[in-house]
Amino acid sequence: MTARFRAPTGDGELLAVPPLSEIAAQCDANARILNSSQTLLGRTPLSEIRRAAIPEVLEASRAYLVESNVVPPSIRSRLLIAGHQPEFFHPGVWAKNFAVNRVAQRHGLAPLNLVVDNDTVKGTAIRVPTVAERPGDVRFEPLAFDDLHAELPYEEHRRANSGLFDSFLTRVKSLTQGWGFKPIVLDCWPTLQAEHDRGVPLWEAVSRLRRGLEQRWGVTNFELPVSKLAETQVFTEFLGAIVEELPRFVRAYNASIQAYRVAHRLRSRNHPAPELERKGEWFESPFWIWRADLPKRERLFARRIEGGIEYQAGERSLGRQSPATLRSAGWKVRPRALALTLFVRLCLADGFIHGIGGGKYDEVTDSIIQRFFGLKPPAYAVVSATLRLPITRFFVTIDDEHNCQRQVRDWEWNPQREPEVQTRNARLVARKQELIAKEPTTKADRRLWFRELQQVTREMRIPLGTRIEEGHGRERLIESQLAANTILGSREFTWLLFPEERLRELLTRVAVSD
Repeated sequence: MTARFRAPTGDGELLAVPPLSEIAAQCDANARILNSSQTLLGRTPLSEIRRAAIPEVLEASRAYLVESNVVPPSIRSRLLIAGHQPEFFHPGVWAKNFAVNRVAQRHGLAPLNLVVDNDTVKGTAIRVPTVAERPGDVRFEPLAFDDLHAELPYEEHRRANSGLFDSFLTRVKSLTQGWGFKPIVLDCWPTLQAEHDRGVPLWEAVSRLRRGLEQRWGVTNFELPVSKLAETQVFTEFLGAIVEELPRFVRAYNASIQAYRVAHRLRSRNHPAPELERKGEWFESPFWIWRADLPKRERLFARRIEGGIEYQAGERSLGRQSPATLRSAGWKVRPRALALTLFVRLCLADGFIHGIGGGKYDEVTDSIIQRFFGLKPPAYAVVSATLRLPITRFFVTIDDEHNCQRQVRDWEWNPQREPEVQTRNARLVARKQELIAKEPTTKADRRLWFRELQQVTREMRIPLGTRIEEGHGRERLIESQLAANTILGSREFTWLLFPEERLRELLTRVAVSD
């Protein structure tokens, strides 16, 4: 897939590539390839792995949901999957969950949302726009609900600052009291607090809060954190199969990264992901590893030795192990982004729905699938939406700025067009017309001609001085108003800040639209 995905510009608009009505056909085409594939993952054909994996993962999801008092949907034999980190994302990200449910329920698939809790917590604050009469006072205000002292995965992060967490709602109220509507956070934060106070980890409580709203709006998906997905037998088999052929996998992975950078003219060594390293006999795998008592993510290295595979967590040798013995020894092995979508798209899903960012980087996964497995990659979809806060913005447009700039520029460089200049400086107006009519051809003469033309224009400009100064002031005001509108109209604000009716209208429309 080589499409360039762009966020919708209109408020309430949906991006779906392909259209939602065509995703089921995409899933059918993928299933025909994957469910008959004799491509080996380790020593087992991919088709056999999928037949065993899907019921295992759905049962794990069912158990997870029942544990949090959610009644799962009906178990089916095919999966349509999406996923995201358990954060306070913007409504456009949330649209994936409703699109997955819509397509799956109408076409006999099981909708599954993966909670990517193996990623590191990027922040513990939301951005709130300050609404003000003066555009210069409009800004993004960071509002923290916890401290973040280390780079930890979501599954390992625990609340560090009770004061920030407990005062969060009061601070939100203070910043939003003049908005003219009630942000949903004012109603749902107490629910989150109650869950967390009962001992539910912070980010699991965030997921439960989101699921509760989805249920209230008529949508229930299967759901499973990646931390629990990584405990399944199918993931253990996938990990073992990749490590068994790690040198070849690293070559395919790095070649795919390099090809992406060339195609997109990227120079960054970290975009879309760092290449996997080789250190002598050691090869870096596409997995993270850590322990609960050592929660910093480390790169997992492996090398083949007599009698098996030896592992290394960063620089720490773990000796000869298997994926199963690593887990029994307390080590947590989790997939990186590309490995996660590779695993899900090949071993589990008939279809996968990305957001815009994931849709771009998964071109690399397509290439890995082709290079390593020799398999035509299954197609995926991209879904996102744009929803803007219903807060008052300045009544100004980019056309207003252009018109103002043109007017001021005309006053400065063509003052002879103004009636008062024509009346007070008729001689200068006539002289400028003469100069324009007799533009010289030689370089030396043109230099003198241009200097006189500038001087005549400056003298004619004098009566317009106040008007020009006011025009520049107007330019600066419009520029600051447009900058303020860019902040106030951002599509990136967390769903916590929206009124419930706006969220429900957008998301349920995604769930029922064609």
